[in-house]
Amino acid sequence: MSFKTIDDLRNSKNIITDFLSDYRKLGELWMPLDIFVISILNRMSAINDAFNELTSDSEDSGVAAFPLIRLQIDNLLYCYAGTLVD
Repeated sequence: MSFKTIDDLRNSKNIITDFLSDYRKLGELWMPLDIFVISILNRMSAINDAFNELTSDSEDSGVAAFPLIRLQIDNLLYCYAGTLVD
């Protein structure tokens, strides 16, 4: 999925929540990487909520949300790092 507008990003909470609930149903035995991914998904959801709060009032409040974008990039880097270890 690509995000073309700010509304796409605001609505991504549902996508994250659905994916997280499906991921939790996958199996009884989780590997450490599974727990790692679930924690990242929870963090993504919380950051998304904060982003929506900061950008919902006016155009000027979006500047305060820039650090949250960096946190989402950190999430991507953590996921990539998880693929590099055994």
